[in-house]
Amino acid sequence: MLDLFATFSGSVGPIPRFPERTSGMAVESEQRHKIDPLAEQAATLLAKAMMTSHDRDLLWQEFRDLVVTHTKELEEAPVREALDEMERQGLSLDVVARVVHEKLGK
Repeated sequence: MLDLFATFSGSVGPIPRFPERTSGMAVESEQRHKIDPLAEQAATLLAKAMMTSHDRDLLWQEFRDLVVTHTKELEEAPVREALDEMERQGLSLDVVARVVHEKLGK
């Protein structure tokens, strides 16, 4: 993960460049590391805010905490939806938890 605080605070030297890989690997790497435009805009705004902030550490920590919280919510949403659907169908979550626990114990 890119350490934006270190990058924007100037405490890290230049980012090293690596030689080009084969075209197939380069395309795969490019797709994997493609930054969402909204995330890119957020990083730019954070960098500008950090330049004028008196407490960069606090600003960075609050931003990081916010990102982690929202990421967890996005990751947990499908699980929550599936559990809600099971409850609507009349399944008890206690029974489901017991069955899962038993299967994991084997």
